[in-house]
This record gives sequence, structure tokens and C-alpha cells, in this order.
Amino acid sequence: MNKKKVLTVLNNSKTTKNDLIKVIKKSNMIIKNPSRLSKIDMVKILMNKYKINKNELIYFYTASDLKSLLLKNNIPKDKLKGRKSKSELFKMYINLRNRLLTSDFDTYWHLEQGRRDYMEDNIFYFKNNFIHFSSVFDGHGGKQCSLFLKRNLYPYFQRCIGKNKKIKKSIINAYSLANKNFLNKGIDSGSTCNTLIINKKTNNFFLANVGDSRAIICYKNGSVKRISIDHKPDSKKEKARIQKQGGFVEDHRVDGILAMSRSIGDRRIAHHLSSMPDVFEGSLKNIKYIVQASDGLYDVMSNSQICKYINSLLKKGVSKREIPYYLVNHSIKNRGSMDNVSVIITYIS
Repeated sequence: MNKKKVLTVLNNSKTTKNDLIKVIKKSNMIIKNPSRLSKIDMVKILMNKYKINKNELIYFYTASDLKSLLLKNNIPKDKLKGRKSKSELFKMYINLRNRLLTSDFDTYWHLEQGRRDYMEDNIFYFKNNFIHFSSVFDGHGGKQCSLFLKRNLYPYFQRCIGKNKKIKKSIINAYSLANKNFLNKGIDSGSTCNTLIINKKTNNFFLANVGDSRAIICYKNGSVKRISIDHKPDSKKEKARIQKQGGFVEDHRVDGILAMSRSIGDRRIAHHLSSMPDVFEGSLKNIKYIVQASDGLYDVMSNSQICKYINSLLKKGVSKREIPYYLVNHSIKNRGSMDNVSVIITYIS
């Protein structure tokens, strides 16, 4: 018998001791007088033989346990309404578990101060059974804003999504809340904000961006796509908005000060900036990996050069975990980046 058939027997509420004895015999296991064994002893013997984990068996759960697990993993309460049997709840749990086991991603990052006298970049990463959330924050005028975002952006997102359940709306609201709360601190620093959110239930992703940190996709066929917009003051759309808000663009800078048209913070010129992110939504189909990085990387390497470099390391057998380290150091030592450099790589396949 194979593991799948054994699991079917073990998870059938009508399975008897005699049924388990038959399974043991069909498994060619030499056990003297199996009828003397208790039902749980036979279950444990089969678990050991077929390498079955406790969380795969209904025997080790109560209906209450299963409801709690489903709710903890964001299964809506209305799907659990009514007098659902333990078997029905367990089936929902197994379907959930199988889905989660097949939709996870390897995410690694590295950041360095580089040739700068101070470090203003920060990175945040979080995942649970349903969501991947990673952000690059490139601070300016001090590290206070990027550090604030590292500590608070995800909690703000949690608060927002708890109210409306919509990822796009929630990340936009979280950016707005972060900007408002940081400005209330009266600190002059600011930061970019580039956030990747993957919905593991649907295998869709959302990329939100404010400022000039960037995200790019490398597809399985080798093609490269930029999925965020660099918010520069000289662009026609951004310049028009700045002027409409009473500001001006001089030397490619907002009010002659900031070299980006959108950011979080920047109290002195915040009334001429925008904290509204552009949000791109897409499918993970055919994606090999997604790169998020501060402009310290993109200043010295093009999108295609970055993916070509990563692919060459993968081909050489360099571990996925080490590649962000190599990429950051390559941009500083070999390409001459003069900025802080932060990189997150999320490998999809």
C-alpha cells in the first residue's frame, strides 16, 4: 500500500481495528498478534512505517482545534458557520495545508552602507501562511523615516486589511497612514518605500512604490520587466502635480531640494510631494524571481544587467541565499556605486 491509501483509511471516521489490521498485513509488516494492540498503537506503527506526520491525521484533532486553525489562517468565519462535522472541518484543513505547502517562496536580502559615511537604508520582510510582504526603504536626510517604516508599515497594513480585506486598498491606506504619522513626529527626514505583497491563496502579487527604489521581474524565458515607476520630478505628470500643489522643479529637484517627486516624510516640502503609491498587480505565472532594490544598485546596473548577473550566479551553482550578498558587493566594489545598496530577491521558481 502507498501512503495516500493508508492516509485514506486512517482519516476515515468509520475505520475499525480490523481495518487497521488489514492495512498492517497488506504493508508486509511482521507483527505478532496485531489484534492485541490498541487502535492508537496500530496508528502509530503505520505512521512510523509511512512517515506520516500527526498534522496529517484527523485522529489528533478535535473539531474545536480545527476551527481555531482555520480561523488563524484567515479562513472566513462565514465558511465555518453551521454544524460542520469534524470530518468536514478536517477536509477543509487538509485542502488548506496542501495549498500552502505548494505556494511558498525563497526570499533573501542583503544591504550595505557602501562608500557613504552613514547608513540610511532599511529592509523589512514578513511571511505567514497566506501572505508574503517585503519592503525596501531608502532613507534620506537621516535614517529616522526608513527605520520608522521598517517598524510600522506592516502593522499599519495589517490594521487596514483587517477593515476592508482588499490588498490594493490596504497598502495605499497603509502608506498614507505611515506618512501622516511620521510627519506628526516633526522630523525632517524622508524615505522611499517599495513593497512587494504576494497573496499565496491566488498566486497574485502587488507591487506598491513611492520614490525611486525599484522592482524588476526576471521571467523563466530570460526576459526582464520593470514593475515600478521611478518618481522623478522632471516627468511631465509629476512636474504638473508639483506645480499644481504650489511647488517648483529646479535642477531636477522638488523645490531645488529633493531628487524625487514622491516620498514618505520630508516635512519641510511634504506639501509639494505625494505619498500616494503606484500599485501594480500581476500573476506569478512564468516568473523566475523578483528583485527589489534601492537606487544605489540601479545607479550602476541596468535592469537587464542585474538579471544577467543573478542568472550567471545561479548557473554556477551559487546558493540563492548568497546571491543578494554577491550582487550588493558587485555593485559597490566593481561597479562603483557611491550610495547605500539594499537588495531583496524573491525566488518564485
